[in-house]
Amino acid sequence: MSSMYEEEHFTEYQLQRRILDLQNILIDYGEESQSIIKWPERKEVKFITTRGALQFENSQSKEMRLLREIFSKTQIKASIGIGIGQTANEAELHAREALKKASVNNPSCFVMDLDGTVHGPIGNEIQLCYSIRSDDQRVLEMAKLANLSSSTINRILSFCEAIGKNTFTTKELANGLGITPRSARRILTKLEKVKLATVTGEEQPVHRGRPRQIYSLVLAN
Repeated sequence: MSSMYEEEHFTEYQLQRRILDLQNILIDYGEESQSIIKWPERKEVKFITTRGALQFENSQSKEMRLLREIFSKTQIKASIGIGIGQTANEAELHAREALKKASVNNPSCFVMDLDGTVHGPIGNEIQLCYSIRSDDQRVLEMAKLANLSSSTINRILSFCEAIGKNTFTTKELANGLGITPRSARRILTKLEKVKLATVTGEEQPVHRGRPRQIYSLVLAN
């Protein structure tokens, strides 16, 4: 498992105090999870432990409590990437991939399993489960047609499954995938151009503002 944190607008003295608090929190977590702790960089910490010592399935897990405690006591936004592998090297590679995804959604936790399946953000109301690679011919064809990665198509399919429908706004897609609204619009524009998505309605915001287009995705059928 890898953990990364960001430093924001602190004086050097404030930062050093927060880092000391952070180290104590992480040492307590390492002891609780029976982990070997490595500090290869100032902004990254590695924990090496067994899968049985982790409890990342829900919002009450040790890992989610860790994120909340870090922010509560230090105001440092941290992310956790958990990797599971048959070897320590494979687990670390998976943890780094999970950490990349988690760092986009600070503070959050993502998990990459043995087979490359990604789970996250852990503890969120909408939690995705998708593969970063695919041998599904239908997914590969759609990805090629829309000029998107198969991982992106799998994420959208997982999002549709999580919310139980294939219609949503750009904002909902952005929140569900943990990306910016601009990136979500770019994805939907590509899908719309090749008729894998169509605009089927509008949603009026609760407060004043422009109506939001509602998209329907063919790929979720």
